[in-house]
Amino acid sequence: ARQQNAPNTVDERLKRVAAEVFSRVDQADASIAELKSILAIDPRSAQAHMLLGIAYRTKGASELMGEAAGELRQALEIDPSLTPARLYLAHLYLDLARPERAREELQTALARVPGHPQLLALLGETERQLGKPDAALGLANQAMKSNPSFAEARYYQGLALFDLKRRDEAIQAFEQAIADG
Repeated sequence: ARQQNAPNTVDERLKRVAAEVFSRVDQADASIAELKSILAIDPRSAQAHMLLGIAYRTKGASELMGEAAGELRQALEIDPSLTPARLYLAHLYLDLARPERAREELQTALARVPGHPQLLALLGETERQLGKPDAALGLANQAMKSNPSFAEARYYQGLALFDLKRRDEAIQAFEQAIADG
């Protein structure tokens, strides 16, 4: 149960629980309960469905991955422009070894937000998992153009270089990813 002085409006509650979902993995169960409570009040809240999907994925239990995907898809059904939901759904599809589905979500998101570095980087990793390390490397490099210290893109660049048998360059990319955080 939440504190009695907890915010009362759905928007205030969503803001608070969003902060918990993204920063307090140890609070996943409480966040899930709060989001279900919010959805009981407002079942058409795309934000609440998205956060619930992210919270389920954060728990990491394999039996919750279907729930996570369902909530993220529900969020997108309500608001197809919700790019973060597409990004998390693509991550989830990669977790589930479904890179083709991840690619679909990322391409749809990139059509709405062309050049988005995080989307490009994850699409690169998706292409790598689909056996296309050359395409993966190009996308990782493209993602780093706007932010050369983007550690996630640098890491994916390293994986692609390794797949391309460019071991020394891959090691440099991994070392730079660590240095970049």
